[in-house]
Amino acid sequence: MIEKFLIMLLIAAAVNAKLDNPDDVSLCSGSDLEKYVFDASWHILAGVICIVLLLAVSFIYYHIHGLRSVHGFMFFYLLFGLLTLYFSLIVINFKFSFIPCAFNGYLLGFTTLFCICWMNVMCLDSFLVFHNIDMSKTKQFTYCCFYGIGGPAIYLFGCFLLNQLELDLASKPPFSAVGCGLKEKTADLYYFYLPSLLLVVASASLLIWTAWRVKHLQRVLKHNTVQFDRSADREKLTLTWRLFVILAFLYGLQYYAWVTESNCWLRFLTSVYVYITGLFIFLICICNRRVYDCFLNLRCLK
Repeated sequence: MIEKFLIMLLIAAAVNAKLDNPDDVSLCSGSDLEKYVFDASWHILAGVICIVLLLAVSFIYYHIHGLRSVHGFMFFYLLFGLLTLYFSLIVINFKFSFIPCAFNGYLLGFTTLFCICWMNVMCLDSFLVFHNIDMSKTKQFTYCCFYGIGGPAIYLFGCFLLNQLELDLASKPPFSAVGCGLKEKTADLYYFYLPSLLLVVASASLLIWTAWRVKHLQRVLKHNTVQFDRSADREKLTLTWRLFVILAFLYGLQYYAWVTESNCWLRFLTSVYVYITGLFIFLICICNRRVYDCFLNLRCLK
């Protein structure tokens, strides 16, 4: 249901961007819609609501033993990344004078890449499970943490070092410039949108390959006399698919708004959807049969 809504929303955004008169929306200065886009108060309120919703998801999934064991630590790291992303948006919109604007840019860049990397890790985990690639839990945890946490940290540190060099604005990583309200499309493309796109495409490829593998296993195993219960693995894959669709749509909408930055309506839609993402994740994680059954049967709570 959510996936269909996102497709309809994307089509509506594309049609609006196509039909709008560029002369009417150029620079968007003075429009009421633009005031909403840059009004810090609603960003802060929406960010707080999303943090509360995601904390509720974390609390419930941690205390329901079945869900905690099925989805594992990767899901909690993704939730933690989203929590820090909304926290960074709140910090940026508060505009604290004692926090350098460049720090805000790096904070937002790190939290965004952190979420994308852990979404990538969840897709890879589903791929390994259905391809029967076994790995010790300790080794898996080490590799995932090095990639999901160390990857964004090393990348942002490298960008910080590049920013110390005497380079023109188009060649410098954009994170400090974005935090200070500056824009350079070439740097945004090469240092943020292109790496993010590669990770999103890699995640999509892993999920598509995994879906093909699941179909293949269903055809093979239905003729076997010995059947294996893969319901937990399929449940994890379903959740991963839904989370990927929601986050990939957010990235696609953000990229579309970046390309057509003069379109006020699209920028407003992107700003709103950043926070709707938290609501969607809350709904798909909480509003399902397994959570409902666990609340009815309190023995599953630990």
